[in-house]
Amino acid sequence: MKSKDKEQLAIEYAKEYTKRMDENPDLHVGIFYDALNGFLTGVDAGIALAEEWISVEDELPECGESVLVKCEEFNCPIVGEYYEDGWMNVASDTVYPDEDEMTVTHWRYINRK
Repeated sequence: MKSKDKEQLAIEYAKEYTKRMDENPDLHVGIFYDALNGFLTGVDAGIALAEEWISVEDELPECGESVLVKCEEFNCPIVGEYYEDGWMNVASDTVYPDEDEMTVTHWRYINRK
């Protein structure tokens, strides 16, 4: 099954939303486009949030959740997982309990398609 893009999902949502409306046809079109635009705005806001780098001083991911991390020791983001006893570099399957070995400064969710 081919995945749907956000515009296709928005149209389906708007059709389903307006199906429940029994207003006059002119108002129905306005409500459809309001629902469509509201859906797209929400999707875009969710994407923007998912692409933000979050400081570890402000928030930490759920334990064991794979996220992209920025570390002082690496020049590019790596996939890491946070645990109560430290950060794990997923590529090496190593947990670094000591900040001197892997100092994570920021993290963000991984975009999944």
